[in-house]
Amino acid sequence: MADKIFFSEDAKRDIYRTKCQYDLAQKGDAFLDDIFNTLEVVKLMPEAFQIRYDSVRIVALEHFRFSIHYEIESDVIKVYRVIHQSQSY
Repeated sequence: MADKIFFSEDAKRDIYRTKCQYDLAQKGDAFLDDIFNTLEVVKLMPEAFQIRYDSVRIVALEHFRFSIHYEIESDVIKVYRVIHQSQSY
C-alpha cells in the first residue's frame, strides 16, 4: 500500500489541459473525480496493474478514455503521464 502520490510536471500539464477541455462541456470536475477515484484504487493495490515498459504501470480511468502511467518507488506512487488511450507515450 502506497502512502503518497507525486505528479510529474508532464502529468500536471496533462490533467490541466484535459480538465480545461472538459470544462467547456461542464465535465471537468467529473474528469478530476475519475482520476482521484482511480488513484485511490492504485494506492490500495499499486502492484495490481500491468507493467507496460520498464517499471511503468498503466491503469485506465473508469469513465473517461484516459490512462494513468505510474511507477512505484517505496511508498510513493509517481504519476508520469495522464494521456488519452489513443495517444502514444
